[in-house]
Amino acid sequence: MLEIRHVTKTYTPKHGVPVKALNDVSLKFEDKGMVFILGKSGSGKSTLLNVLGGLDRADSGEFIIKGKSSNNFSQSDFDSYRNTFIGFIFQEYNILPEFTVGANIALAMQLQGKKATPEALNAILDEVDLTGYGNRKPNELSGGQNQRVAIARALVKNPEMIMADEPTGALDSKTGKQVFDTLKKLSRDKLVLIVSHDRDFAELYADRIIELKDGVVISDVSKTSTNPAEFSEGVSAVDDKVLHIKKGYRLTPRDLNLINAYIAKADGDTIISTDEKENVEIKKVLKINDNGGKDTFTDTNPDDVKMKNYTPQDSKLVRSHLPFRNSLRIGASSLKVKPFRLIFTILLCVVAFAMFGLTDTMAAYDKYTTYEHSIADSKINAAAFTKSRFRSYDDDYDAVVDDDAPVKDEKRGYFNEMLMGKDDAAKIENELGIHMLPVYSGSLWNSPSFRNSIADNSALSSENGTLYNGNLAGLCEITRAQFDQTGLMIVAGDVPKTAGEMMITKVIYDHFAIAGLRTDVSDPKFKPTSPAAIVGKTINVSLSTNEMTFRICGVVDTEFDTTKYADYLPGAQKKDANITDIITTQELETRLRYGYHTLGFVVPGTVDMIEASRNSVSYAPSNSKDVGSANFNLSLESNSGSNSGKYSNFNYVANLSALAGNDSEAIIWTNGAKSTLAEGEVIAPLYIPDIEAQSDCSQALADRLIAKGYYESYESDSITSTRLSDLIWNMRPRAVKKGTADDYPEKGYPDKFAEYAVGKGSMPSGLPDSEIASYYRDWLANTAKDGGYVRNAYGKQPGYRYERQALKVIVDYFGANNDSIGTIGTSGTMYVSENNGGSSRRVNYTVVGYYLPSPAFVVDYGSDYDLGTIAGGGNMPLIVSDEVYGTISKSNAIYSFCVGRMPYDDAAAVRKIVKFNYTNFGRIRYELNNEVSNMLELMNNMVETLSKVFLYVGIGFAVFAALMLFNFISVSISYKKREIGILRAVGARGADVFGIFFNESMIITLINWVLASVATVLGASAINNSLRGGTGFTLTLLNVGIRQFALILGVGVLVAFISTFLPVLRISRKRPIDAIRNR
Repeated sequence: MLEIRHVTKTYTPKHGVPVKALNDVSLKFEDKGMVFILGKSGSGKSTLLNVLGGLDRADSGEFIIKGKSSNNFSQSDFDSYRNTFIGFIFQEYNILPEFTVGANIALAMQLQGKKATPEALNAILDEVDLTGYGNRKPNELSGGQNQRVAIARALVKNPEMIMADEPTGALDSKTGKQVFDTLKKLSRDKLVLIVSHDRDFAELYADRIIELKDGVVISDVSKTSTNPAEFSEGVSAVDDKVLHIKKGYRLTPRDLNLINAYIAKADGDTIISTDEKENVEIKKVLKINDNGGKDTFTDTNPDDVKMKNYTPQDSKLVRSHLPFRNSLRIGASSLKVKPFRLIFTILLCVVAFAMFGLTDTMAAYDKYTTYEHSIADSKINAAAFTKSRFRSYDDDYDAVVDDDAPVKDEKRGYFNEMLMGKDDAAKIENELGIHMLPVYSGSLWNSPSFRNSIADNSALSSENGTLYNGNLAGLCEITRAQFDQTGLMIVAGDVPKTAGEMMITKVIYDHFAIAGLRTDVSDPKFKPTSPAAIVGKTINVSLSTNEMTFRICGVVDTEFDTTKYADYLPGAQKKDANITDIITTQELETRLRYGYHTLGFVVPGTVDMIEASRNSVSYAPSNSKDVGSANFNLSLESNSGSNSGKYSNFNYVANLSALAGNDSEAIIWTNGAKSTLAEGEVIAPLYIPDIEAQSDCSQALADRLIAKGYYESYESDSITSTRLSDLIWNMRPRAVKKGTADDYPEKGYPDKFAEYAVGKGSMPSGLPDSEIASYYRDWLANTAKDGGYVRNAYGKQPGYRYERQALKVIVDYFGANNDSIGTIGTSGTMYVSENNGGSSRRVNYTVVGYYLPSPAFVVDYGSDYDLGTIAGGGNMPLIVSDEVYGTISKSNAIYSFCVGRMPYDDAAAVRKIVKFNYTNFGRIRYELNNEVSNMLELMNNMVETLSKVFLYVGIGFAVFAALMLFNFISVSISYKKREIGILRAVGARGADVFGIFFNESMIITLINWVLASVATVLGASAINNSLRGGTGFTLTLLNVGIRQFALILGVGVLVAFISTFLPVLRISRKRPIDAIRNR
């Protein structure tokens, strides 16, 4: 069965002389029998057994197992060889201390792919006299019991060979005899190889004794039995000195005669013993076997050792396979060893991994995810969208391109906000499934005011800024069905049902509850004590050009919590501003500007009525088409002169008939007068561009203007500016806003306004802002009997004619066909909007003339009261050909934004809204506006930069956590070197050993992962809450998600794998016997 050929093994210590443990040893072993290997310490007997069992490797030579040579064995084959053929019994038992008796025995079966049933385990325990000991730990057993456990572990595999190294070395003689009796019984059909120093037991039990000395076989004898000579049925002679009488046999006279004759041959006394114990000793000494024959040892003839012929199937190796469940169970049982060290390490790793998770939430910062979570955490109840169009820079970053090219790089431009139409609100509603309500404020940046209806505005003020500013975000037309979709609750009255009614919000109501409502002369300071009390009262609302009166029909609660804004409430004491206050101020402004909190809800049709009223007033260019205020729907790119590459934008267009029929002398033709314009020909409003000029040029021009009486310096009589634009500015009338007062002095216009405009008088004092705006605009633009800018005298003639003549002086100075005198170059490309900003077509243009200020075009000056716009692009129309004029659609964009209910508690819906917010439709984008978007816009770049820093910080924590986990696992495995050796001796392959320890490591990793994940979530929540509560921060910066969980788990698994693989690999490369002996 087993044969070794020319095996040599030499041990080379670190210090000292090499020792040859085996020296050219060759032996053959049959399929069964008990073979003792004897020798003194250092003779090589254990080395021989270890080589035979594959626990150690020979330097040269080979062993043959059933015809298969070990020279072709891999490391895995040696493991499989032990698993298939060998059951080991060690002197030190080598039982795994963490496992129970049953688990130690079951392991051997599981490695062979057998199911360790309770019946099989109980049967083997009964066989080794350990019935009922299956659940005990090795430390609860005696030495003999542990050795029987080792025997049971060897036997349960039903191996063909049992190899025992000093199996009784640590046992008393009685227990030792029991062990040898058991092994002797097994040797009847198995090969039992025993290394022992006990010659007596060897001679008693051995079928063959091999003795070594200095690594050489000095004796190899096999037991032979001599049959006794039978005198009669019950009496036989072992030899000429010993008689054997069977138990219970009665001697016959003949037997007595034979015995007497035998005794007569004796040289001395004859002793007849009937004591069983004594007889056992006599048999042992005389080597008498149970059959009464004489056992003797004779030299073993190698040729007499019977070796069978084996097929490849006979030598087929069974590769060990430990089921995952069992591997996991074994791995888990190891965790009970050194629990305090385990707990301490887990706690440290949890802290490190939690810090890694927290820093990674910053490293993985994503504005989309932050936006989503911030909306949910802030419980924002309104989704307010504005409309913007992308304007890109050219290659030199010195001009803006406003064409229809797709947005390729948002860093090469910016989104410019514009008014939107009902079709835009419908588009958003269709995309998101949220009912959207357009909000009207009169113009893009206008905030309708109701301050005139507040009895005492000073009662609303705070030294830190005010929550109650007296402004509406806008008017929102609404029906009962539409209101029900907002999710808001009416606390008094009802929705508007007829024209002139308005439902206000609780925030608007609070204005009046604090400062009073100015209703009429009899009760100028009415203070409502409840929302119901204000229903039926009237409120005045001032838009950009209109003031309207509404009857309050209801009050709606928008769930605006003022707690956070205590420093902005009336009467709040002044405090030093810090970053928190700046953040909170911006948040408050955004919340009030966008959303439901300061809306006025009116009946459908109200906005159309206001627009019709606006158009009846000649504040806007009545003879031109509105192509969208602030929408930049008509752009011109110059390709000539100093303006080459520059862009100009116009909100209004007109055709030649609009001007020529009313004021033909206003046009300065560059190459002769024209009665009609070709497609690309344009007449631009005259505006001297903001160019640098030499001092002498500016002085000379100023001198010319002064000489003709068109220029005055209000600050001094000398000219100090070198900018041509300053000359123009000082030439024009100006006005500024004054303070407010409750009293109404004599209006004093138009004369006082005219005097102030030319710097000869002062602005009438004591008028409310809205009054100043109204009166001054009237003076500038009204064509009624007062004349205003058009007809009212400015100096000795109407204001527009006075400015026109001054501009002609400037044109003459530069030359009529000079690129320097207009905002646009003399030629270039015109981008004509055809569908409210959605797309445009290109037309090559040429400037054929400039027009001077004219009463044909009078504009809305807005809140800045700046006359400069009347002659400088801005709201002045570009005069185009009839062909171009006819293709431009009149803009229906009159709404500042639209608003709908924000489903903040629906993560999927919020995600869809945020994604829509960053989606471009050509060059158009609908941007979400709320306190989160404002904060995100402010903080995004900084947080993105910090995220890169936190990436490396997170890596540092990950490395630290990994090193701690790696150290614990690898050191633990190194401490278990002996257990690894035992497992491999039992037959486990390196993969099985790795699986056991990897499962142990994975259990530790999973515990770390669960605890660290929980700690990460709690830590992120605590930090986010702290930021929100302590600083007014509305962003949820730390967003824990799948990435953090996956990274913590991934790093843990990777570390578990590496920290298990490396030490197990290193130990697996050791010879199993070295690992067992911890060498």
